[in-house]
Amino acid sequence: MSSEAREWRQRSGIRRLERIADLMFTFALLVSIADVALVTASYTAEVDTWDFIASDLSVYTSFALNFVVIAFYWRTHQKFFSHYIDTDGWHATLELMFLFAVVSMPFSDFILGQNGEGLMPIFYVCFEIFVAGVILWGSWTYATANNRLTEPDEVSADLRAAFQLEALVAALSAVVAAGLALISPAIWLSGFVIVPLMVRFLK
Repeated sequence: MSSEAREWRQRSGIRRLERIADLMFTFALLVSIADVALVTASYTAEVDTWDFIASDLSVYTSFALNFVVIAFYWRTHQKFFSHYIDTDGWHATLELMFLFAVVSMPFSDFILGQNGEGLMPIFYVCFEIFVAGVILWGSWTYATANNRLTEPDEVSADLRAAFQLEALVAALSAVVAAGLALISPAIWLSGFVIVPLMVRFLK
């Protein structure tokens, strides 16, 4: 096989994986929107609008969190893939594990929306966000070790470390949010504000 053909196969492999990832992210967002649409469909003219919104505020809150987290992971994932030129079995496996965690998020989002005051739904959501972040960190760390799946010398040590931290922002937020939920379920969402602000400030 010529070097040109080998390079084409490498790049087409990583591009196929990127397209699959985009489809999975799209699917996850569509399912999240469908969950909210089903709740909204139960609205009737006899019910006061503000009473309806207040009674289902947890549904919209969980949807907003889910949307922001998935969008954050998608954007971070895009940044990583802009540096990849190849994939291998271990990398593809990590990517598929990460995508499974992402497409599972709407399920935990639905449970949280229906039981917004319970600790277990909050822990479940935080656990899924944490797992996704750790796997994404592992995928980037594996791919960039000795420029395994990137161009030689393209990813500097500083860039590698910065992206490793970015991959863990949502995961660390989930850990803090779970801790705050033990104090009071009313303040757990602030964990997803505190950690990103701290990371931004420390940069």
